[in-house]
Amino acid sequence: MHILDVARWLLLALALHQLVFAVRDLRPALRAEGAERTDRWLDFADHLLGVPSCAALAFGWFDLFLYLMVAAAPVAIWRLIRNIRARRRQPATPV
Repeated sequence: MHILDVARWLLLALALHQLVFAVRDLRPALRAEGAERTDRWLDFADHLLGVPSCAALAFGWFDLFLYLMVAAAPVAIWRLIRNIRARRRQPATPV
């Protein structure tokens, strides 16, 4: 499949954007303690895995993109589970 030049540059810009967020999330992940540490590392891993995924799409490497999505799936599922658990722990506010 042919990727249009505009789409390729947009995906590469998105990959750069993900890289900036991954670098930004690294320092809080290194400093976090306790239960917050897992959330910080999941944020970092999510952004870091987004960089090669966007680049693979930009260059039309769909098989590599598929492998990267297989690697990113546990991170996304674990973030979803932690978000659901966090919402259940919050007390309901009266209306």
